[in-house]
Amino acid sequence: MPDLPRHGKSIDEGPLSLAGCADEIAAIIKKKAAGAKAHVVGHSLGAKIIVELLAGHPETVDHAVIVSGLYRPIPGMKLMFNRPTYKLSALMMKSKAIRRFQVNQFGFTDAQDKSDLDYDFSTMNAAALEEIYGQLYEHLVLPDVSAASAPSLVIAGDKEYKAMQESVCDIAGVLQNGKGIMFKNSRHDIPWAAAEDFNLTVKQWISDEPLTSQRVIDV
Repeated sequence: MPDLPRHGKSIDEGPLSLAGCADEIAAIIKKKAAGAKAHVVGHSLGAKIIVELLAGHPETVDHAVIVSGLYRPIPGMKLMFNRPTYKLSALMMKSKAIRRFQVNQFGFTDAQDKSDLDYDFSTMNAAALEEIYGQLYEHLVLPDVSAASAPSLVIAGDKEYKAMQESVCDIAGVLQNGKGIMFKNSRHDIPWAAAEDFNLTVKQWISDEPLTSQRVIDV
């Protein structure tokens, strides 16, 4: 998996930008993928990176799956995401008990996933949080994706914020071959909380097959 700025072993490398991450992904695809094209799947921040990839490097994408990419403001967002909050959050993550609580909120069932997430939380700092959440919650303008022709599936959970659900139509509506769906009884944790249906849906999408999961709701 790509080790992007402000993540994993690149936690101290920055700045992080959606376009910059898309450039890095495109470079990897061009170097390693057969025919210099790849199927790409992105969730949350990763979803917005995929949108930037479709905008800046459409020739590298075979099929795309864009999960929970936010392009509308959430009420009260500025109160939750600001520099003092990031500093306090980074300080709180030094506590093992708080990290354990936060990890449990994600609902991971695999012990290694929990351990990896705990480690990532322990290395997080205010600068990284500010850049990550800045791109997630402040960067709300869709880039020009008019040149992107790859079949692109846009997904959100039907129990996510209304702004996230509305973003599905926003994204799918500007893509040449975009399709928007909701995942039934799902929140922001679709890839792992609904793993079986999610993986089936991804496999069917990149194989140009009908989507058969009972969780899929067309929008």
